[in-house]
Amino acid sequence: MTLSGGVTTIKTVWETGVNLRRKRAQLRAVAELLGVHRTYDYQYHTGLRSVLVEGHEDWYPAPNDFAVLARWTSPSYAAHYQAERLFSELPRFNSQEGMVLIGGPTAEIVSRAVYGYIFDRHTGTTEYHGGIVSLPYTWQADARRVSAIVKTPSEIVEHREGPAWYLVDSSVNPPRDWYPDVSMSGILRRDYLLITSTPAYYSESAMEHGRRLISIAGCHGVGTRSAERLLTQVRPRTQLLRAAQGSQAFQALFRCDVKNDGSEPLPLLPTSVDMVDFKTVPWDRDVATRATRAFDAFYPQWFQTLPVELVAPQAARERPRTPLTPGPASRPSGR
Repeated sequence: MTLSGGVTTIKTVWETGVNLRRKRAQLRAVAELLGVHRTYDYQYHTGLRSVLVEGHEDWYPAPNDFAVLARWTSPSYAAHYQAERLFSELPRFNSQEGMVLIGGPTAEIVSRAVYGYIFDRHTGTTEYHGGIVSLPYTWQADARRVSAIVKTPSEIVEHREGPAWYLVDSSVNPPRDWYPDVSMSGILRRDYLLITSTPAYYSESAMEHGRRLISIAGCHGVGTRSAERLLTQVRPRTQLLRAAQGSQAFQALFRCDVKNDGSEPLPLLPTSVDMVDFKTVPWDRDVATRATRAFDAFYPQWFQTLPVELVAPQAARERPRTPLTPGPASRPSGR
């Protein structure tokens, strides 16, 4: 080997090592930002009952949401979560823990409580009431306001269709609607993922301990699952870290392309992910105080809309601000 060849080899090895260290540091940063593998700091919640398995004797989250839960925690944690039905217990809003919410308010009940959505048992719709914290983006989760239909094949149901949920950006005038892209045959081709991160305003104690409230939700399940790409693709991860630097509260919107042209009965899977918008949410002590008070006022209304299977009548009547929670021995510590 010539001298120049040896120098080139050393330089290549050095650059490879630098890139590897940079990648690992970036992964650690995005994991901390999004609450990945932090079961000692966060409670994790996903949808209570998937519409894909309606009528099933067991409660089970949607496959895409469950995949994100397993990736954000661990396969063993997710299996414990399912087996023990931890998601059938009500969360402890007065705890010192943060929360990672996987899935939007159409399926994930905690999102309704902290962002101001009410589920109407009679009409089966989820309506945004707002007023808890001012966020640029909200989900259009009221089926009465969604006219389009989209097909979303899954591992469980090959042929499934439902409302084409979308997002609304109210920070612009007039408000802008972000619709998923649908093929001529009605198959979902492109979805959106919305990541919302704020201090955990549902609890003064949680905020004092620096805990955060993080929501990971797509318009549809495949959009939620695209969050996994933030852990595997450099471009969207870099976009998020650069934009979120120094932000106390923010919303990041990602567009995800979907693999499946409808020619085969395969589940929809996300491929590439790209950040298309980022908005900083103004945050200070006054905003936090108003949000906590608004949550406290909204909580009883949300509590009354919970599925009857979740609410012990006596507990609801005697201790309306103390939801049922699993005991310390029944939750994995995550340490």
